[in-house]
Amino acid sequence: MPDRQPPPPAPEVFETRRLVLRACTEDDAGFLADLYSDREVARFIGGDRLTADSASTQAQKFAAVWRAHGYGQSILVEKSSGEQIGRVGLHPWPEWDELELGWVLARRSQGRGLAQEAAQAWLAWASAVRPAPYLTAVIHPDNHASIRLAERLSFTFCAPT
Repeated sequence: MPDRQPPPPAPEVFETRRLVLRACTEDDAGFLADLYSDREVARFIGGDRLTADSASTQAQKFAAVWRAHGYGQSILVEKSSGEQIGRVGLHPWPEWDELELGWVLARRSQGRGLAQEAAQAWLAWASAVRPAPYLTAVIHPDNHASIRLAERLSFTFCAPT
């Protein structure tokens, strides 16, 4: 039986028409803390639990995922302004043997198709490389905008068991 080779790593920088997606590093903790400080942004992804300390821990975890797996969360930079506007990428959940595609955008950047553009870049990489037979998107049931995005990305709803 041939040895199973790990998939090639994702590029640390993706570019789309309007975005640069770069690998999240420990240095992004401050940006994540700012992003999560908006209650409307954070309410579906942890709300009040998202502190500066937890954002720092999360940035460390995201960077460690990149080092361990060759993919992870990307910081979104809008090309036209050079502004960091959110994060999108893949996160492994070994306890469930699943790979999640997740996204969070600053409120000022929502509703313009930017999350979809970034998510599609990750989906294209995942479908070409196949790090998992399927992807999940864990979405709070009241987060209607993210549910609509998941549907546009061809995700299928599965009720929690």
